[in-house]
Amino acid sequence: MSDPLVTNVTGLLDVDAIVKTLLKARQQKIQKLSQERGLISARITSLNNFLSSLRELETILNRLNTDALFKGKRVTSSDPSILTASAGENTPNISLNILVESLAQPEIRVTSGGLQSLSETLSSALITLRYQKSETETETITISFGGGTLSDLAQTINNSQNLVKASVYFDGSRYRLLLAEKDVGASTAEENVIDIDLGALSDRFRTQSDPSTILLQSAKNSRIRIGSKDTEPIVSPTNTFREVLPGLQINVQKTSSNPITITIENTYTQINTTIGDILNRINNTLGILEDLTKKGALFQGNAGLNSLKGLVLNALRPLHRLGIITTNQEGKYTLDASKLNDLLESGRLEEVRTALIEANRDLKNSISGFVNSVKNQIEVGNRKIKRINDQLETLQRQIKTDEEKLRLTFAKIENALLRNENLRMRLESFVVSLSESRK
Repeated sequence: MSDPLVTNVTGLLDVDAIVKTLLKARQQKIQKLSQERGLISARITSLNNFLSSLRELETILNRLNTDALFKGKRVTSSDPSILTASAGENTPNISLNILVESLAQPEIRVTSGGLQSLSETLSSALITLRYQKSETETETITISFGGGTLSDLAQTINNSQNLVKASVYFDGSRYRLLLAEKDVGASTAEENVIDIDLGALSDRFRTQSDPSTILLQSAKNSRIRIGSKDTEPIVSPTNTFREVLPGLQINVQKTSSNPITITIENTYTQINTTIGDILNRINNTLGILEDLTKKGALFQGNAGLNSLKGLVLNALRPLHRLGIITTNQEGKYTLDASKLNDLLESGRLEEVRTALIEANRDLKNSISGFVNSVKNQIEVGNRKIKRINDQLETLQRQIKTDEEKLRLTFAKIENALLRNENLRMRLESFVVSLSESRK
């Protein structure tokens, strides 16, 4: 059996220092690759941020419905506290005088009799509830009450249907059952909308001569007249009147003694808002690009990325020619709303529309191509990082293997030195002993 190897026993060799020196070149290569990986990773992070901004701009451009922008309508009311309205693209430009005669309200009924205490117990009963939806349509609901208090009765009625809201009504001396329309628009009738037969409980909530319920509030439909008081009224079960004209919706809040005037006209505010939003998104994207390519930045002077500025400028030329947008010294785009409004009000809608369509088309093409270019750069970067990681893994394995081999080699050298030293010492001892014996 060979002798075991020991290390650092002679003190003649600094094995750690020697091994580090021999492996220094490879360690430096690992450090260089790690730095390169960090730089590529930082560039990928910046490109992903830039890509997100490009995609947001691309989404806005893809969603732009140019035709719809030029069909907007605005409705102004002489008294919005009484009446407001909205119009669609097919609503004609017109002024209307509208008199609000009545507002919609639900019918409310209460039983003619009641209980002395809320804790009184009611027997079970089969209840019939009738709801008049229109002059010709009635919905009848049969409700099975298993007995309990007046609150239990109200809850059972509410759980059994969705047309009438039941609750407990206290008149100061008795507790009665109150019934109210839940949705004022569910019925177009204005008389006897709610009727209830309490069955076995009828005698508990009325005297012999009283009707089963008493009207607290009559049902009403909302009524308006257009033009004058002599015109035929327009009726709605709610306070909203739809399709009075194509796309026109009128909402009433209060009655009026004098007509309220509404004026329907074209509006171009959406055009201003849309172009402004696009320019803001462009400025944001170009701002990120500037941070990427300025002096000292990760992509300083990168011609490929900077080409986006020229593409955007060329795409926006139709709007530049009309004077709708301007560019400041910092390269930021601004909407000239005053110039845009002048063009629209002077009847040059088609020019503005054509310019916007051309600009949107060219912008979409440019941004779409640029998105693909940036995605490719990110993919190339990710492949480089993978290759570097593979190289680092290989180098680290090689270094570990070589370090083990070197340490083994130097351990053998040290052990050889140790054996030589031991032999020298024995020879010296032998010579000394021999000299002593000859004296």
